[in-house]
Amino acid sequence: MLSIVFFRPRSVVLAAMLLSIAALATETADAQQPQFGTSPQTSDGAQQAMPLNGAANQVAKQKGPWQLSSRIHLEKGTNKGYLVLQVDLQEGYHVYSINPEGSPLPSKIAMSPSADIRMVSKFESDKPPIVIEKDPVFQRRIEKHKGKVQFFASIEVRPGVDLKKLTSEVTFTGQICSKDACQLVRGKKVAASFAGHFEMPAGQNKAGQTAKGNQPAGQTTNR
Repeated sequence: MLSIVFFRPRSVVLAAMLLSIAALATETADAQQPQFGTSPQTSDGAQQAMPLNGAANQVAKQKGPWQLSSRIHLEKGTNKGYLVLQVDLQEGYHVYSINPEGSPLPSKIAMSPSADIRMVSKFESDKPPIVIEKDPVFQRRIEKHKGKVQFFASIEVRPGVDLKKLTSEVTFTGQICSKDACQLVRGKKVAASFAGHFEMPAGQNKAGQTAKGNQPAGQTTNR
């Protein structure tokens, strides 16, 4: 079990938790379940196997400048959790935010209809975007993410579903840009599967805040 304390008031409770879960070495019975979701889709459409063990935030070697991967996490003892789309970008590349006011072509993320999963919130990012109030090229406000960013949405899973068989599909549309050019990614589908549970510590409410104030705390487990 891994304990993490967070100090951001919104959504970050989950973001760091979900990254931590994905990095845990699996030595329990849950090791039989997919721990990293499905093989990530790369820019050329190829798939690569994700390591089951390794350092935190480790991802498969990329063939191109960007990579999409997706996974599902549930709160232990409940049928509620999060669907995550992770974007990994090489140095010098960025993706635009999902805010409609954040670029001429903001990123759009959607979950395909599912008999086992119901979305209960829209996608949001695990960290604020880099903001340029007046971009010299677009002459307007621009919001972008660099490095690694996770977009996640609250979900509910059908009671009794076999987590080993639980899957979903996320569609991404947006632009992956460098300083020289942008690549339009239209309707890129990424598969997701169950990747572990997380736990909320005692005294923390559903909004991810402790009973003492606005400093959220989180605790993750691979069991």
